[in-house]
Amino acid sequence: MNLDDLRAASDLLSRLDDKDFDLFESLSTELTLVPDELLFKEHDDARRFFIIESGIIALEAIRPAKPATTIQTLGIGDLLGLSWRLTPHRWMWSARAMTDVRLAVFDAAIMRAACEFDADLDRLMWEIVAREASKRLHHTRVQLLDLYGRE
Repeated sequence: MNLDDLRAASDLLSRLDDKDFDLFESLSTELTLVPDELLFKEHDDARRFFIIESGIIALEAIRPAKPATTIQTLGIGDLLGLSWRLTPHRWMWSARAMTDVRLAVFDAAIMRAACEFDADLDRLMWEIVAREASKRLHHTRVQLLDLYGRE
């Protein structure tokens, strides 16, 4: 799969040196989704991660006996799926297509093995995953303040 067009839009891909970019490109496959299609479900095994090529994905939290709540929406260039990097490798959210979506897909086990082999790549991946997790935590906090902050 050719990731050149996505490189500038993706924080992850734009930070890779040419060697690591070539690795990502050689390991990537493409996946398409239609609106309302579920990509992954909270608590399932996180065996892949994704970069959004086009479309919008909703991250959802499951609520018992109620419809899922959208926590955040992600778009072009966004890294989707952080749980592949965090033990026990289970999704913390569900992800659902809000529009037609095209994704670059990466196998988590292969990427974890590549990170074990290359300390610089490992450090970069941890930095990016930590930054994205922090953004998502902040976004969730803002939504909770908006939801529960009203009197």
